Amino acid sequence: CDVSKYDSIISDDNRVTTKTKLPQIYSSKKGILIACSHGNGSKGIHEDDYMKMGFKKSFDICFAFGKKENKYNYIVDAGIPSNDALAEYKHVDKKHILIIINFLGNRHSPFKVNFDESLFDNLFLKKLQNHFNLPIIFKLKSRADEGKYLKNIHYIKDIMKKKDINYDIVIDVENDNKFIAESACVISAPSTLALKPIQLGIPTVLIKNSGALGVFDDYDGVFNKGENFVPYILNYSKKQDFIKNTIAGGLEFNSTKIMVDKI
Repeated sequence: CDVSKYDSIISDDNRVTTKTKLPQIYSSKKGILIACSHGNGSKGIHEDDYMKMGFKKSFDICFAFGKKENKYNYIVDAGIPSNDALAEYKHVDKKHILIIINFLGNRHSPFKVNFDESLFDNLFLKKLQNHFNLPIIFKLKSRADEGKYLKNIHYIKDIMKKKDINYDIVIDVENDNKFIAESACVISAPSTLALKPIQLGIPTVLIKNSGALGVFDDYDGVFNKGENFVPYILNYSKKQDFIKNTIAGGLEFNSTKIMVDKI
């Protein structure tokens, strides 16, 4: 593709890597290149580095989720447009308790805490299931370096066969907004996906050190492995201030309009 013929370019990524080829695109462009944040990162380690490394190398302007990320004059808060559709599912019936998994314990991981038997034993699954009377859904992440997912499914099944838990396992879903909205509560590694239930006011717990903390550094629902978070879930209230500072348009579900207006 001859990018030099375009007056401007918008990218859904901001990373300076061979995966994105943004540096090559940037060097060949004639107009402005606007990038979007790769996702929730760890300040000073991942995403913050991309925000700094990529300026004038893979982008001219970078869209971030919210105003608390606006540390440089070329960063613009534009929300998460794909989350606007959550507004359609504010009042759906709750069908499950959702566990959003980052790295399982059957592979290498860059994080201290992984979803292994020890962590599953400390997620209070039976107590939550007894309270909500709903099945537990384990949401696995699709990873390009893992090929087929059978080994991951077997890994969870081997752990769960020792426990009296009603559960299911999913990998990809057709509509992740609806799927998450149907959750009575969510336990997750820190991730971009975990912002969806928080926007909806669904009780959401994040397991510390199981993912990059990133924009969740001021979220009050981050718990250490083994720490009792059940009272937090049962007494949860929507985190208005966190949403306002973290996702432009997150309270009104109008990030799309904000991003289009800023473009």
